[in-house]
Amino acid sequence: QTFSSSLPNAASFRLGLSATPEHYLDEEKNENLFSYYGKVIAEYTLEQAISDKVLTPYFYHVVPVSLTDDEAEKYAELSAQIAQCMSAKDKNKNAAYLSSLLSERSRLIGSAFNKKQALENLLKSLTVNPFTLFYVGDGRVDDGTHDEELDEELPRQIEVITKIASQHGYTPARFTAREGKKERENIIRDFKDGSVNSLVAIKCLDEGIDIPACRTAFILASSANPRQFIQRRGRILRKSKDKETATIFDFVVYVDLANNPNENATLSEENLMVSELKRVAEFASLSVNFLEVYNTLRPILAQYDLEGHL
Repeated sequence: QTFSSSLPNAASFRLGLSATPEHYLDEEKNENLFSYYGKVIAEYTLEQAISDKVLTPYFYHVVPVSLTDDEAEKYAELSAQIAQCMSAKDKNKNAAYLSSLLSERSRLIGSAFNKKQALENLLKSLTVNPFTLFYVGDGRVDDGTHDEELDEELPRQIEVITKIASQHGYTPARFTAREGKKERENIIRDFKDGSVNSLVAIKCLDEGIDIPACRTAFILASSANPRQFIQRRGRILRKSKDKETATIFDFVVYVDLANNPNENATLSEENLMVSELKRVAEFASLSVNFLEVYNTLRPILAQYDLEGHL
C-alpha cells in the first residue's frame, strides 16, 4: 500500500502538523507527503516559541570526544565501503549491505570508547538534578574488564552508562524496547513522582513521551537524522512549574588529526566532523550560550579548517 492510497483522498481540506515534516534521506517520501498536503503554508519556529515563552530557553554544552586510533581506522574503512556502495550503478542491489554499513558506523560513533571517561569527568563536576535524560546508543563498549577481541562479550553502552550514572548519585532506570509496555508505564510514573531521577534511553524517548519537568539531557549518541535530535531537544524544552531553563550536554565525536596515524583518511574524518557539526549548529544557534559552544570547538574546527561552519 502506497502512502497516497493509505490516506483519505476524498477529504476536501487537509491539515498536516509536524515538527519534522521532511525525511532527511528519502526524497520519495517527501514527494508523496507534499503531493498530498501541498507546500508548507505556515511555520512557527523554535526561536518564536522560546521568544513567546511557549518553550524554555536552554543552555547547550559541547563535550568533545576523540576517537581512538583503532576507532578512527575502522571509521575510515567503513566510510570507504559506504562511499563505494553509494557510487555503484545499481544502488538498490546493495541497499541491505549499505544499510548494515551505515548502522555499523553509527554504532561505532555512538559507543566511542572515550565517551565513558568524558561522562565520568563531567558528572564529577555537576550537581545531581532530577528529571535527567541520558540518550545512549545500541552498541557495545569496552569497559576495561573484557578481552577487546571478544566483542560479543562487551557490555552494551546502556549498561555502562547506567552504572556510571549510579556511581555519581543518580537513581537511573533503563527505558528501551526491551522493557515491556507496562514496565515502561511504571518507569514513567516513577520518574514523574521522583522515585527515579533519571532515564537512560536508546530510542524509546525520541517521540510520543510528554514529561515537561525534564530539564537536563546528556546526548551520548545521536543519529545524523535531524528528526531525532530535534525531537530529543523538544523533550526538555516543554514548560513546567519552577523550570526556568533547560540544559543539554552533547558528546561530539571527532578524529584528532594531530594524533591520527591514518594520513589517507582525511576526507572521511572531515565528513565526520561536518556531520556532527550539523547537529551542533542546530542546537547552538538558539542556545543562551552560543559563544561558549564556539570557543569550546574552535581548536578542533581549526584542525579541519571548518571555523566558518558554526
